[in-house]
Amino acid sequence: LTDRGALTDRPAEEVAREQEQAAAADPSKRRTRGGKTQADKVWSAEPVQRQVVKVKEFAASAAMALPSTLWNSAVKVTKAAASKGTAEERVERVKAAGAESADEIQKTAKVSARAAKQAADDLSTEGSGS
Repeated sequence: LTDRGALTDRPAEEVAREQEQAAAADPSKRRTRGGKTQADKVWSAEPVQRQVVKVKEFAASAAMALPSTLWNSAVKVTKAAASKGTAEERVERVKAAGAESADEIQKTAKVSARAAKQAADDLSTEGSGS
């Protein structure tokens, strides 16, 4: 049911002819004996799937720590600004929260940068066949 036109009243021959024409125009749409397109075969290849796993792991790891740290820092500063006390007391709490947050953000950014560089190095090393 995923083929274009499969849910229409058009004859199967017409749909098949259109698919052949599309495959002639774009070789990635040619179907192999198993019914997969060339693009499907490439996507399913083990080296490609290994890279997909690496990208998913990277996205779930250190790289995602930076947005979380930024968000948590914004929350800390906002809470400090909204807390009770005189204006001067709140300003001091905001300064302290901001300084602490800046340190956390800097550390997290360095870790994220190292993780991104390592992931890029891994991809280029594997892609070069080394």
